[in-house]
Amino acid sequence: MPNWRCGTPFIPSPQSGYYVFDQAGGGTRGEEHGVMDFSSSSPDPGLFPHQDFHHCLNKAFEINSRQLFTCGDLAVTDNLKRTLVTRLADSQLFAKAELIMLTTGIQHAPGILALMPFPNGRTEILVEQPSYNLFLRFLEAERLPVSWIMRTSGGINLDELEYVVEDDYMADLGEVKRFEPIYALDRTSHVVCLKSFSKIIFPGLRLGAAVLPELLVDTFRQYSRFAETSVLSQAVLDVYIKNGMDARHCRSMYKHYAARNQRLHKALRKHDPEHWIEAQSAEEGIRAIVEEVGHAAARSGR
Repeated sequence: MPNWRCGTPFIPSPQSGYYVFDQAGGGTRGEEHGVMDFSSSSPDPGLFPHQDFHHCLNKAFEINSRQLFTCGDLAVTDNLKRTLVTRLADSQLFAKAELIMLTTGIQHAPGILALMPFPNGRTEILVEQPSYNLFLRFLEAERLPVSWIMRTSGGINLDELEYVVEDDYMADLGEVKRFEPIYALDRTSHVVCLKSFSKIIFPGLRLGAAVLPELLVDTFRQYSRFAETSVLSQAVLDVYIKNGMDARHCRSMYKHYAARNQRLHKALRKHDPEHWIEAQSAEEGIRAIVEEVGHAAARSGR
């Protein structure tokens, strides 16, 4: 008798022994016991769209049967970029396809930007605090000159910035879209916006997008030419967005994280009498929660 996982039959070979499978999606990191884990911003594995993505994988092979077996195919990449033009426009990110560069996960993009030269003759990198720990380690390992700019619940001092790299990796998790990205407000072509799909879909996709000013595209391409993204991931994401599964999954994620945020704010009101955490409204999404916890840790020295 075939075993089933994620709706897909698994037929073991004769006399190959026994197989044990977890339930599809795995656990929910303790939420079934009333415990919510905020130690990481990674999405709950139980929310990953396993079955939908399996369907898109099959469809991608059907559409791009030959291209998926090569190291890189411009047709697949161009198709996804055109699809992303529409997808990003939903977040007020209006950019032409030729200004979108695909990266092997969004973590790869800041490294490229830190190493490449800029038209202003940049001599150091201004990094907000608190910031992404792995990126700080990268800057230290590369011995790149760094200055700091503090980020509070009120934001940062924009007068201190020349080129802005906006890592908008949690924008899709907000219940209410109150804020436009900085890229949408830029009139000087001095903003780079990084877009990740790991938080809204799953981290293993290893695919991100950098929306660049035109004057940075060629340099960025030169510095990233030895790190091509997976053609398979590109083709599957293209199908996933085009068939509407992406939009449906986003709506589901909105509801899930809205409920989590409401529960967290209730706990903050009860257990934070000293007001270490400057809690903004729950409707501003998981990004605001992570920032608030980071600010509290920075102030308390924890």
